Amino acid sequence: MLKFYYISFFFTILLSLLENGYAYSEKNTIEKEVITSKTIDTYDIITYALMLIYCISVFIIMIIISRKGKTISNIRTMTPLLCNFVLLGLLMNTLYPLLIILISSPWICKIKFIYEVLYRNLIFISLLFITYRIYSIGKKQYLEKQDMNDSKNDNLKLNNKKLYVKVITILVLLTVISLLYTLIDKFYTQSYDNNINDSHLQYCRFNGYIILFIILSLYFSLIDMIVKKYINE
Repeated sequence: MLKFYYISFFFTILLSLLENGYAYSEKNTIEKEVITSKTIDTYDIITYALMLIYCISVFIIMIIISRKGKTISNIRTMTPLLCNFVLLGLLMNTLYPLLIILISSPWICKIKFIYEVLYRNLIFISLLFITYRIYSIGKKQYLEKQDMNDSKNDNLKLNNKKLYVKVITILVLLTVISLLYTLIDKFYTQSYDNNINDSHLQYCRFNGYIILFIILSLYFSLIDMIVKKYINE
């Protein structure tokens, strides 16, 4: 009697799998549709296209505003070019899903890795230097009010061109490092899904996660030391 009790549950589960199209293939795996550019429906494409058009429009408008108002002191304080770098990074972030659905080989994974490093640091590094410039201007004004026009006050780096050179140098250096990393480490693709009802995505993996974590830890520690140094001055 106990045997028939469990057999009934077995056939119930089997019938449910067959009705929902989850029959096993010859390789004893469940066949699932891979999400690619060809499997996305029209509604999602239209929605994403409208969002992309909006982001590009905002980016162009902000560039025009920054160019026309570059002689205004309040706008110059915000360092217009670095603000445009931030917007460019956000725009690249908006384009990021297009790169994800194109993942099909280790070469795409390497391009994706370099792309991530570039757009994230465009945002992060630019915001860091914008914050530093605003802090420097505030500190300079405070010292002037306190009649403390000493050498430290004169050494505050407020020149926009110098900031631009520093930011671009750091971005180029990080891009070159990420490029070299893709040549050293092994990249590969894997499938990812949450449950049996979902289609799966291809995503990228590489072996040097621990090494990359150590590098990032040292990188952020260095930035923290630099920020503290300027604040203490």
